[in-house]
Amino acid sequence: HAFPNTLVITLSIALLLGVLSFLIQLWKTQRLVKRLLTKRINVSRKVKNIIFPLGLVNKVYLIEDTNLFSFCSGIFSPHIIITTSLVCSLSNKELEAVFLHEQAHLQSHDPFKILLGKTVASMFFFLPVFSELNKNMVATNELIADRFAINTQESSLFLRGALKKILSEPQVAFATAPAISNPVHLEIRIRHIVNPSLSNKL
Repeated sequence: HAFPNTLVITLSIALLLGVLSFLIQLWKTQRLVKRLLTKRINVSRKVKNIIFPLGLVNKVYLIEDTNLFSFCSGIFSPHIIITTSLVCSLSNKELEAVFLHEQAHLQSHDPFKILLGKTVASMFFFLPVFSELNKNMVATNELIADRFAINTQESSLFLRGALKKILSEPQVAFATAPAISNPVHLEIRIRHIVNPSLSNKL
């Protein structure tokens, strides 16, 4: 009976770690978003003109910040956060490409998927395969969102231009927020846009 008891204890500990990991990651992400939203301002006309045809009205939060970034966040009601500096730095078509990329994340509820993936990886930390699967899922989500933007615009030019502009500036790493893509993905995404035959793995 020793083996079944050990298995039950191990699974119980893994489940407890998973629940704690989920709650901690959710709390950290919500804390970050809440802090960013203290700098929220009214959506500019430039942004309105782009998000209205995409059906993203009331889904976009514009924050006043000198950094160039945007991301999709939210578990039950996903939304897009984007900075004023990024909006000002991009042309209309480049900005549209960014919103299309984030829209793909929003429609697929990717923040929730990433949170679950990291939770499972933390539950089974002693099995590296789960960590690798989670990394591959994050990479795939990014590339699928890129492909959605490219297919919608029927060109990779604008998304590639936007990514290069973002990459040319110092990057903000939201290491504590599980639902936010790591800046290291930017350069890799550009390589995949230029050469779509590359593997989805980072």
